[in-house]
Amino acid sequence: FAEDGLWGRLYALGIIMIDNGRFDEAIDILNKSLASIDFDPETWNYLGVAYWNTGRFDEALEAYERALSLDSNYAIVFNNRGSLFLSRFFKDKRSDDLAHAREDFRKAVELDPKYASAWNGLGVSSSQTGDLDDAITALKMAVELKPDFGFALYNLGLGLLGRGDKAEALRSFTRYRDLFSSTLSPRDRAKLDELIAKCR
Repeated sequence: FAEDGLWGRLYALGIIMIDNGRFDEAIDILNKSLASIDFDPETWNYLGVAYWNTGRFDEALEAYERALSLDSNYAIVFNNRGSLFLSRFFKDKRSDDLAHAREDFRKAVELDPKYASAWNGLGVSSSQTGDLDDAITALKMAVELKPDFGFALYNLGLGLLGRGDKAEALRSFTRYRDLFSSTLSPRDRAKLDELIAKCR
């Protein structure tokens, strides 16, 4: 029981470190937690998140895979691993990373059909393969589940514009602007205005 108590305190502290962007400290704390109890998939998931945020993709992948070996129906880990593969694709442009990302996002929404973030990830990864119909379907689902989901609204606008659906793209971009204009940098505002102009 003392071991459980130590694990719980370290686990909680590790999550606090992640929430505060102190990822290196979170890695150290969560590894100490896992030295006490190493069979909790959530701890491995959070360790993966911390590694991912420091750019240590291989170690993050190992942590996610360990989490999935303990719980093969953990939608959050599939989403997180999909995000890792997608990040690595944008960095190195490896087609196998894109295929893995799409597969993981599909698995995440299969396990949790109301998982807006995973639908957004599926939409982005599908758009990168050129499958705009699949991308738009997924992104519409993300926005339906979470109408103020900025990433999904913006990505939906891009997908619709890419497919030539200018009127629908305009609705997405203007909704995004109405919700987030005050938080955008001048550069991002200018880019959004450019996209809106292309829809008219």
